[in-house]
Amino acid sequence: MKALLILALCAQPDSLVLAVSGASALEDLDESQMELYQHLESNPVNINFASRSALLSCGLFTQFQVVSLIEYRSQWGDILSMAELAAVDGFSESFARAVEPYVSLRSRAPAGQSSAALERRGEASARVWARGEDGAGALSYAGKAKYGVGSILSAGVAFKRSYAPGLSLPEVFNWSVALSGRRIPATLIVGDFNARLGQGMLMWSGFSLSGASSISAFYKRPSGLSPSVSYTPTGLRGAAAQLELGQFTLGAALALPARKGRAGTALAGVSWYGLRAQAGLNAVRSAHGTLGLSCDFRLNTGKTDLFGEAAWSSDTRQMRGLAGAVINFDYDIKLAGRASWQPDKAAAALGFQYLQNFASIEAGLKKDVGTIKYLISAPVTLPWNISVSLRLKGRLEKDKGAYNAFRATIDWAASIWKLRLLTDLGKGTSFAGLAYLEPGYVTDTFSLYARATLFTSSSWDERIYIYERDAPGNFNMKAYYGRGWAASAVAGWKIKKQRVHLRASLSDSTRGTRLEFHGQYSIEF
Repeated sequence: MKALLILALCAQPDSLVLAVSGASALEDLDESQMELYQHLESNPVNINFASRSALLSCGLFTQFQVVSLIEYRSQWGDILSMAELAAVDGFSESFARAVEPYVSLRSRAPAGQSSAALERRGEASARVWARGEDGAGALSYAGKAKYGVGSILSAGVAFKRSYAPGLSLPEVFNWSVALSGRRIPATLIVGDFNARLGQGMLMWSGFSLSGASSISAFYKRPSGLSPSVSYTPTGLRGAAAQLELGQFTLGAALALPARKGRAGTALAGVSWYGLRAQAGLNAVRSAHGTLGLSCDFRLNTGKTDLFGEAAWSSDTRQMRGLAGAVINFDYDIKLAGRASWQPDKAAAALGFQYLQNFASIEAGLKKDVGTIKYLISAPVTLPWNISVSLRLKGRLEKDKGAYNAFRATIDWAASIWKLRLLTDLGKGTSFAGLAYLEPGYVTDTFSLYARATLFTSSSWDERIYIYERDAPGNFNMKAYYGRGWAASAVAGWKIKKQRVHLRASLSDSTRGTRLEFHGQYSIEF
């Protein structure tokens, strides 16, 4: 079953990744998020064994869902089916289906009891990219390895070198080791780590959805301190520790200075987790010597989620803050609102969702320059295994004028055959357009996709971003501008616990000709 889910994810990742992340399009994500989902598909988080910190840091659940899940486990024992997970307070059938590929329900305890285990797992991957452009060649490479023992040990290393002539040393080298106690609910992290506090007004390392691209983008999911093994540097390397004391979590960290002659970053905080409410207090001393303080909260009143954070910094001696709400009405209707303010800028956003249809508008003011953005998205399911996704978005900015873009994506699937047609049209100071056709063939052990693209865009300001299909975990997003065409093919093989992916692409435009080859090998153990 797990193998089929993994193959499904590789074959059509969009719907699964978007459903879990809350993004409106893959272009809203970054490399670290794609790495996270690749890791979770091969190493699902076991919701029967994971601690509160582990459930928060995996990025799948809100604070309320984590507390509700732990409360359910303590009263009723392990969760044995996705239907049972859907019945937990704060979950639903649609959410359970979305996270199914990323969670494990393994249990070693009799029904009605909770279990603990020491599952050993590991994965490793290596990739090489080669590019030729206008007679010049460049090479990029990356590698990653992770190993874990249940919830008590997690270790990993990642390195990456961007395109450069010939071979050269990696420019990114991340590593971390995390130890957690079995009887004492404490975690110690050495190496690279993420610090995701409150709603990000004081500190938030790594990726978070920006703007108002979905209901989930209106608020952040703070995970506290967690290890990081990613091709994307976090900027925090040192030591961190967290201790769970009943409903409280205490955390402290010290990051080494990024430059000589500067102090490191130090932070400390305490969070309280109730069944319907959470609150936190945090303090951060930055490398520049400034002190920041913040308090955040989240309150669930049944159908309404309230959230907010207030922060103060010693350098400006001014307050900044954020507050918002998500209201869940009957008949799958949701309404969200958010407002934030800082000394030099302010912003507000409203969002509305009915079933999978979503609309939002946001306005911002920074140094007397105003910006208004809107987004409307709607999926449509048709007969004959056809699904259509429509998206209209735009922005209006002082001195830059207006820009509007429409995207339509049509997917068809029948057994082992897939087909996608995407069209993206934009109009600002000039016209921009892109269209691609992508047929695919997918079996239990083999997948093959080919894509042909035509595009035109005369301005960099009106470039079109498109997520390129690649090996799992690769965030290959290309900005199309100029006028020309592109063609690519991606093949993947799965042999037991090993996977091989190859990609070749060729593009020709007014900017020149480019030829690329990608190769990736990964293994689970």
